[in-house]
Amino acid sequence: MGTELFYKPGSFYRVCERTGFATRAERTQREWQGLFVRREVFEPRQPQDFVRGVPDIQTVPYSRPRPADVFIQTELTSQITVYGDLPGRISFEVIGGQFQCFAGTVPPVNPANFPSSF
Repeated sequence: MGTELFYKPGSFYRVCERTGFATRAERTQREWQGLFVRREVFEPRQPQDFVRGVPDIQTVPYSRPRPADVFIQTELTSQITVYGDLPGRISFEVIGGQFQCFAGTVPPVNPANFPSSF
C-alpha cells in the first residue's frame, strides 16, 4: 500500500491504530471501539455482544397449600402420618400407650417421657 506522496484536495493522512501504517483518511474506517483502522484490517463488532439473556421463570404455575395431616384413630390404636423434612413418609403409631415408629430409626418411646405430653 505505502503512502502516496502527492497532494489530493480534501484528503489527509491518518495513522492506522492497529497496524501503524499511514493511510489516506478515505481508506480508513472507525471501529465500534473508536479506533481508526485501514479497511483491510477492519473488524465488525461480534454479534454475540448483542445477545440478551432470556428470563428463566422457575415458579410453579398452579400451587396449592400443603394438605392437612391425616389422623386415623381407633379405640386402642392411633396412627399419625408426619409430612415434612423427614425422608419418606414415616408413620408413628401409639398402641396401648406405647409410641412406635415404622419405616424410621426412632426406637419406641414411653409416653411418660415424650416431650409433647402425648
